[in-house]
Amino acid sequence: MAEGWYCYCGSARGNGGLRSRLSRHTSVFKTVHWHIDLLTPQACFVAICLYERLTPFLECLLSQGLIHFYGLKTPLPGFGSTDCQKKCISHLLYTPKELDWEKMSTKIIEKIEHHEKQE
Repeated sequence: MAEGWYCYCGSARGNGGLRSRLSRHTSVFKTVHWHIDLLTPQACFVAICLYERLTPFLECLLSQGLIHFYGLKTPLPGFGSTDCQKKCISHLLYTPKELDWEKMSTKIIEKIEHHEKQE
């Protein structure tokens, strides 16, 4: 994979919730179960942005927003999205330059909230 900055948009549904999921993702030694397990042992975590919301498909809306508004690319089609009901190309995104992930994702979440209020 190319050097650069990667963003994975995921959810923490299932056993153990958010704490368990983040502990797993940041662990180097683990059994490969999900696509992301192949990437995280080589990753240097720069930021983890958390949004505790009940919005369905938030990871899809966030990844689609990062692609649409900020031009992020999908380096591995199907990565993290093989069971995606919104048919996202990928939930793993890439950019060659450093970005303010928290600021960008917060702006997209605000757009989602504004859209939900309009409905």
